[in-house]
Amino acid sequence: MLGGILIDDRGRIWSDSASDVARRIGCRDPSLDLPGYAVRQGLIHIDPRGDKMRVLLCAGRFSMPALAAALRKMQAPRRILLAVL
Repeated sequence: MLGGILIDDRGRIWSDSASDVARRIGCRDPSLDLPGYAVRQGLIHIDPRGDKMRVLLCAGRFSMPALAAALRKMQAPRRILLAVL
């Protein structure tokens, strides 16, 4: 995984800079932090950083299919930073 990804409620994976996911979740302002906005809408953000992985999610907002997809995407990183909003 090269760049950050967003995982929606159905477990579908999107680039964390994809304009189509921004439109889908109603993010009309391009100056907003898309990953942060998406997480507040119930998506999960995964951002690889070398041998570490940052996982951002909002407690009680994400779906089980999204969590399952996130766990599948994490290819045994040395460390996981879990940030919960």
